[in-house]
Amino acid sequence: MAHPFLPSPYDINSAARKRHIRYRFALPDAISADLPQTAEQAVSFSNGKLRIDVCPECGPGMPTDEASLTRWRRPTAWMQSDDPAIALWAKSARSRISDAKTMERLSQRTRSRLKDVDFTGHYSARTAWQRRAGDCTEDAVLLATMARAAGIPALVASGMVHSRDRYHGERDGFMPHSWVIAYTDGAWRSYDMTIGEFDSAHVAFTVGEGEANTIAAAYLIAGLLEWEALSEVRPRPEN
Repeated sequence: MAHPFLPSPYDINSAARKRHIRYRFALPDAISADLPQTAEQAVSFSNGKLRIDVCPECGPGMPTDEASLTRWRRPTAWMQSDDPAIALWAKSARSRISDAKTMERLSQRTRSRLKDVDFTGHYSARTAWQRRAGDCTEDAVLLATMARAAGIPALVASGMVHSRDRYHGERDGFMPHSWVIAYTDGAWRSYDMTIGEFDSAHVAFTVGEGEANTIAAAYLIAGLLEWEALSEVRPRPEN
Protein backbone atom coordinates (compact mmCIF):
# COMPACT_ATOMS: atom_id res chain seq x y z
CA MET A 1 0.00 0.00 0.00
CA ALA A 2 1.33 3.44 -0.89
CA HIS A 3 2.14 5.82 1.94
CA PRO A 4 -1.21 7.32 2.99
CA PHE A 5 0.18 10.84 3.53
CA LEU A 6 -0.26 13.09 0.48
CA PRO A 7 1.79 16.29 0.44
CA SER A 8 -0.47 19.22 -0.43
CA PRO A 9 0.46 21.29 -3.49
CA TYR A 10 -0.73 24.40 -1.64
CA ASP A 11 -1.39 25.56 1.89
CA ILE A 12 -5.09 25.78 2.77
CA ASN A 13 -5.73 28.75 5.04
CA SER A 14 -8.53 28.92 7.60
CA ALA A 15 -10.74 31.17 5.43
CA ALA A 16 -10.56 28.85 2.41
CA ARG A 17 -11.43 25.84 4.56
CA LYS A 18 -14.84 27.37 5.24
CA ARG A 19 -15.58 28.03 1.57
CA HIS A 20 -15.42 26.05 -1.69
CA ILE A 21 -12.35 23.97 -2.54
CA ARG A 22 -11.94 22.04 -5.80
CA TYR A 23 -9.62 19.04 -6.00
CA ARG A 24 -8.41 17.50 -9.26
CA PHE A 25 -6.68 14.12 -9.45
CA ALA A 26 -5.58 11.65 -12.08
CA LEU A 27 -6.04 7.91 -11.61
CA PRO A 28 -4.00 5.07 -13.17
CA ASP A 29 -5.30 3.57 -16.42
CA ALA A 30 -8.15 1.05 -16.08
CA ILE A 31 -9.03 2.35 -12.60
CA SER A 32 -12.39 4.03 -12.07
CA ALA A 33 -13.62 5.76 -8.98
CA ASP A 34 -17.16 5.60 -7.64
CA LEU A 35 -16.71 8.05 -4.77
CA PRO A 36 -19.49 9.16 -2.43
CA GLN A 37 -21.58 12.24 -3.07
CA THR A 38 -22.69 13.88 0.15
CA ALA A 39 -24.34 17.14 1.11
CA GLU A 40 -20.92 18.77 1.11
CA GLN A 41 -19.15 16.83 -1.65
CA ALA A 42 -19.82 16.60 -5.39
CA VAL A 43 -17.80 14.20 -7.57
CA SER A 44 -17.29 13.92 -11.33
CA PHE A 45 -15.07 11.42 -13.15
CA SER A 46 -14.17 11.38 -16.84
CA ASN A 47 -11.28 9.98 -18.90
CA GLY A 48 -9.23 9.10 -15.87
CA LYS A 49 -9.67 12.57 -14.36
CA LEU A 50 -11.36 13.05 -11.02
CA ARG A 51 -12.86 16.34 -9.81
CA ILE A 52 -14.10 16.71 -6.24
CA ASP A 53 -15.83 19.87 -5.03
CA VAL A 54 -16.24 20.37 -1.29
CA CYS A 55 -18.15 23.19 0.39
CA PRO A 56 -21.09 23.53 2.82
CA GLU A 57 -23.67 23.17 0.01
CA CYS A 58 -21.67 21.61 -2.85
CA GLY A 59 -23.11 18.11 -2.92
CA PRO A 60 -26.45 16.62 -3.93
CA GLY A 61 -26.95 15.00 -0.54
CA MET A 62 -27.70 11.39 0.35
CA PRO A 63 -30.91 9.34 0.38
CA THR A 64 -33.64 10.60 2.68
CA ASP A 65 -36.33 8.00 2.01
CA GLU A 66 -37.71 6.36 5.13
CA ALA A 67 -36.32 2.93 4.28
CA SER A 68 -32.76 4.28 4.09
CA LEU A 69 -33.10 6.38 7.22
CA THR A 70 -34.53 3.42 9.12
CA ARG A 71 -31.67 1.19 7.98
CA TRP A 72 -29.09 3.75 9.12
CA ARG A 73 -30.59 3.90 12.60
CA ARG A 74 -30.16 0.15 13.17
CA PRO A 75 -27.31 -1.59 15.02
CA THR A 76 -24.71 -3.47 12.97
CA ALA A 77 -21.81 -5.81 13.70
CA TRP A 78 -19.49 -2.79 13.96
CA MET A 79 -21.97 -0.26 15.34
CA GLN A 80 -23.67 -1.92 18.32
CA SER A 81 -26.13 0.86 19.07
CA ASP A 82 -28.25 -1.63 21.03
CA ASP A 83 -25.47 -2.20 23.57
CA PRO A 84 -27.11 -1.28 26.93
CA ALA A 85 -24.28 0.96 28.16
CA ILE A 86 -23.89 2.83 24.87
CA ALA A 87 -27.65 3.20 24.42
CA LEU A 88 -28.10 4.56 27.94
CA TRP A 89 -25.45 7.24 27.46
CA ALA A 90 -26.74 8.18 24.03
CA LYS A 91 -30.42 8.43 24.90
CA SER A 92 -29.71 10.55 27.97
CA ALA A 93 -27.92 13.07 25.72
CA ARG A 94 -30.93 13.57 23.46
CA SER A 95 -31.75 17.28 23.14
CA ARG A 96 -35.23 18.72 22.76
CA ILE A 97 -33.73 21.72 20.98
CA SER A 98 -32.35 20.07 17.82
CA ASP A 99 -30.56 17.05 16.41
CA ALA A 100 -27.47 19.24 15.95
CA LYS A 101 -27.46 19.93 19.68
CA THR A 102 -27.76 16.21 20.33
CA MET A 103 -24.74 15.58 18.09
CA GLU A 104 -22.79 18.21 20.00
CA ARG A 105 -23.57 16.47 23.29
CA LEU A 106 -22.79 13.04 21.85
CA SER A 107 -19.44 14.32 20.57
CA GLN A 108 -18.57 15.56 24.05
CA ARG A 109 -19.54 12.26 25.62
CA THR A 110 -17.66 10.23 23.04
CA ARG A 111 -14.55 12.36 23.63
CA SER A 112 -14.82 11.88 27.39
CA ARG A 113 -15.08 8.11 26.88
CA LEU A 114 -12.21 7.76 24.40
CA LYS A 115 -9.64 9.66 26.43
CA ASP A 116 -6.52 7.85 25.22
CA VAL A 117 -5.12 8.04 21.67
CA ASP A 118 -4.25 4.60 20.28
CA PHE A 119 -3.34 4.02 16.61
CA THR A 120 -3.23 0.21 16.82
CA GLY A 121 -5.88 -1.80 15.01
CA HIS A 122 -9.46 -0.94 14.16
CA TYR A 123 -12.20 -1.66 16.66
CA SER A 124 -15.97 -1.79 16.76
CA ALA A 125 -17.97 0.69 18.80
CA ARG A 126 -18.45 -1.73 21.69
CA THR A 127 -14.75 -2.65 21.84
CA ALA A 128 -13.67 1.00 21.60
CA TRP A 129 -16.13 1.79 24.40
CA GLN A 130 -14.61 -0.93 26.57
CA ARG A 131 -10.99 -0.02 25.72
CA ARG A 132 -11.59 3.71 26.29
CA ALA A 133 -9.06 4.45 23.55
CA GLY A 134 -8.73 4.83 19.79
CA ASP A 135 -7.92 7.19 16.94
CA CYS A 136 -10.16 8.99 14.45
CA THR A 137 -11.70 5.73 13.22
CA GLU A 138 -12.86 4.71 16.68
CA ASP A 139 -13.99 8.29 17.33
CA ALA A 140 -16.16 8.15 14.21
CA VAL A 141 -17.49 4.63 14.71
CA LEU A 142 -18.47 5.25 18.32
CA LEU A 143 -20.01 8.67 17.60
CA ALA A 144 -22.06 7.27 14.70
CA THR A 145 -23.17 4.42 16.95
CA MET A 146 -24.18 6.83 19.70
CA ALA A 147 -26.12 8.85 17.12
CA ARG A 148 -28.02 5.73 16.02
CA ALA A 149 -28.75 4.86 19.63
CA ALA A 150 -30.24 8.36 20.01
CA GLY A 151 -32.41 7.81 16.94
CA ILE A 152 -30.31 9.78 14.44
CA PRO A 153 -29.33 8.06 11.14
CA ALA A 154 -25.54 8.07 10.88
CA LEU A 155 -22.69 6.71 8.76
CA VAL A 156 -18.89 6.80 8.83
CA ALA A 157 -17.00 8.68 6.10
CA SER A 158 -13.35 7.91 5.46
CA GLY A 159 -10.84 9.71 3.27
CA MET A 160 -8.32 12.41 3.98
CA VAL A 161 -8.06 15.78 5.68
CA HIS A 162 -5.52 18.58 5.35
CA SER A 163 -3.26 19.06 8.35
CA ARG A 164 -0.31 21.33 9.06
CA ASP A 165 0.85 19.04 11.87
CA ARG A 166 3.56 16.42 11.52
CA TYR A 167 2.38 12.94 10.46
CA HIS A 168 4.74 10.00 9.81
CA GLY A 169 7.66 12.42 9.66
CA GLU A 170 5.99 14.83 7.21
CA ARG A 171 3.80 17.88 7.59
CA ASP A 172 1.47 20.21 5.66
CA GLY A 173 -0.45 17.64 3.66
CA PHE A 174 -3.40 15.29 3.64
CA MET A 175 -3.54 12.42 6.10
CA PRO A 176 -6.01 9.52 6.44
CA HIS A 177 -9.08 10.45 8.44
CA SER A 178 -12.60 9.36 9.39
CA TRP A 179 -15.61 11.37 10.53
CA VAL A 180 -19.41 11.06 10.81
CA ILE A 181 -22.21 11.92 8.40
CA ALA A 182 -25.57 12.22 10.20
CA TYR A 183 -29.12 13.11 9.18
CA THR A 184 -29.88 15.99 11.53
CA ASP A 185 -32.79 18.42 11.50
CA GLY A 186 -33.93 17.28 8.06
CA ALA A 187 -30.57 17.32 6.25
CA TRP A 188 -27.36 15.31 5.98
CA ARG A 189 -24.39 17.00 7.64
CA SER A 190 -20.83 15.99 8.52
CA TYR A 191 -19.46 16.00 12.06
CA ASP A 192 -15.77 15.67 12.97
CA MET A 193 -15.31 15.29 16.72
CA THR A 194 -11.59 14.41 16.38
CA ILE A 195 -10.53 17.71 14.81
CA GLY A 196 -13.43 19.67 16.21
CA GLU A 197 -15.30 20.67 13.07
CA PHE A 198 -15.89 19.60 9.49
CA ASP A 199 -14.63 21.87 6.72
CA SER A 200 -13.75 21.88 3.02
CA ALA A 201 -10.32 20.36 3.69
CA HIS A 202 -12.07 16.98 4.14
CA VAL A 203 -12.36 14.64 1.12
CA ALA A 204 -14.43 11.44 1.46
CA PHE A 205 -13.43 8.31 -0.47
CA THR A 206 -15.83 5.85 1.17
CA VAL A 207 -18.97 5.96 3.31
CA GLY A 208 -19.99 2.93 5.33
CA GLU A 209 -21.05 1.57 8.68
CA GLY A 210 -17.70 1.46 10.41
CA GLU A 211 -16.51 -1.82 8.93
CA ALA A 212 -12.74 -2.18 8.60
CA ASN A 213 -12.71 -3.03 4.89
CA THR A 214 -14.57 0.15 3.92
CA ILE A 215 -12.20 2.32 5.93
CA ALA A 216 -9.16 0.49 4.50
CA ALA A 217 -10.54 0.98 0.98
CA ALA A 218 -10.41 4.75 1.49
CA TYR A 219 -6.70 4.57 2.26
CA LEU A 220 -6.06 2.40 -0.79
CA ILE A 221 -7.80 4.96 -3.01
CA ALA A 222 -5.65 7.72 -1.47
CA GLY A 223 -2.56 5.75 -2.45
CA LEU A 224 -3.64 5.68 -6.12
CA LEU A 225 -4.36 9.38 -6.53
CA GLU A 226 -2.05 11.72 -8.42
CA TRP A 227 -2.45 15.44 -7.73
CA GLU A 228 -3.37 17.63 -10.69
CA ALA A 229 -4.69 20.77 -9.01
CA LEU A 230 -6.17 22.25 -5.87
CA SER A 231 -7.97 25.58 -5.95
CA GLU A 232 -10.43 27.73 -4.07
CA VAL A 233 -13.58 28.51 -6.05
CA ARG A 234 -14.98 31.99 -5.53
CA PRO A 235 -18.00 33.76 -7.06
CA ARG A 236 -17.20 36.05 -9.97
CA PRO A 237 -17.15 39.68 -8.69
CA GLU A 238 -20.10 41.77 -9.78
CA ASN A 239 -19.32 44.72 -12.06
